[in-house]
Amino acid sequence: MSRKLGYTWYPKDFISDPDVMFMTAAERGVYRDLLDIAYLNDNEIKYNVEMLAKYTNSDIETVQRVLNVKGKEIDVGWSIPSCEKRLNIAQKNKQNGGKGGRPKTQTKPKSNPNNNQSVTNTGTQTERQREREIESEYKREIESESELPNSPTQNFSFPGRQPIETLKKNCAGHQSWLESIGMKNSLSMGQVLEWFDAFCLHLLASGKTEETEQEFKRYCASWIASEVRQGRKPITTPPPEVNDKKLSAMEIAKKVAEEKYGNINI
Repeated sequence: MSRKLGYTWYPKDFISDPDVMFMTAAERGVYRDLLDIAYLNDNEIKYNVEMLAKYTNSDIETVQRVLNVKGKEIDVGWSIPSCEKRLNIAQKNKQNGGKGGRPKTQTKPKSNPNNNQSVTNTGTQTERQREREIESEYKREIESESELPNSPTQNFSFPGRQPIETLKKNCAGHQSWLESIGMKNSLSMGQVLEWFDAFCLHLLASGKTEETEQEFKRYCASWIASEVRQGRKPITTPPPEVNDKKLSAMEIAKKVAEEKYGNINI
């Protein structure tokens, strides 16, 4: 009897094989025992039916029924055809082991943890990605609002949303919220208020006319932090050329944004 490692048992042998599927529980147990004997003896079962009945703790009739369905009579006794695939796998594994096993995978080059420039670039990319996500979110909201049918008899305002000018007036009095923005970005209260005015112009320039207070404050804090990190300055007044023109708040805001970011398409 040769020494072999265990083999993989395939559940589909019971599920998809009609011969096995219609076996009784006792017959399936005998079949498993016969597979073990065949596997350990290079698929040669050199025992008669009476001896196999004793080995499997079964009866002669049950063993004979299983051999008639799943066995094959050979010169020295019996073999189990379905055992061949298991022996082939074992032989293949043995050959691979003699060659040193599976080829080693190439080790990926490690990143240099002291490369500060790389870390800085990664941080900058993350900030820009977050800023783009915020802008995309607001752009989707603007596009969804523009797709609504324009009817003078219907009010399509979302619950809880307020005009930007109203939010600006109300939130300018939220002292603790403004102070938290200043602390996080090392800004004085005067600087925070300048950035706050610049943010409101930025919203109007992007086509945003109303928002909920919660989203307004969340986006404001995020936008100011991003602008400060990039070393920008707040723009809170329209360019000189618009002073002599009667423009709406939206048109002025767009002009301010173009002065800072270039031409924008809403």
